[in-house]
Amino acid sequence: MRECFPARRDVVLETLAAFGFDFGALLEEQFQEGKSDLELATLHMVGVKWIAGERKRLGYGAAMGRPAPTTTDDEVLAAYEKYGNYSAAARRLGLNRETFTKRYKAAIANKARDDE
Repeated sequence: MRECFPARRDVVLETLAAFGFDFGALLEEQFQEGKSDLELATLHMVGVKWIAGERKRLGYGAAMGRPAPTTTDDEVLAAYEKYGNYSAAARRLGLNRETFTKRYKAAIANKARDDE
């Protein structure tokens, strides 16, 4: 949109609506096709957060650009034991450091509960 109409997004959408074009309907079709927020943001040259807001407004569930890696408690514990710190273990498992820290602490708690 921005290449053709160098104006604020709300002004462009109002102008399109005045000429009978429903951008919300277009987005709805694209959500149904399974396009990710990143794909749509790139296609329409708008922000990913705005697309996510429109997805929510139109009643579609959140769709991430990529699925979160699934790791077992044993994998998390083994990675920390092998690499000795959160950052290195997180990188090895393909996780954000904060996410790894939460999963590691949960794995420790689960292990303690199982040992009782």
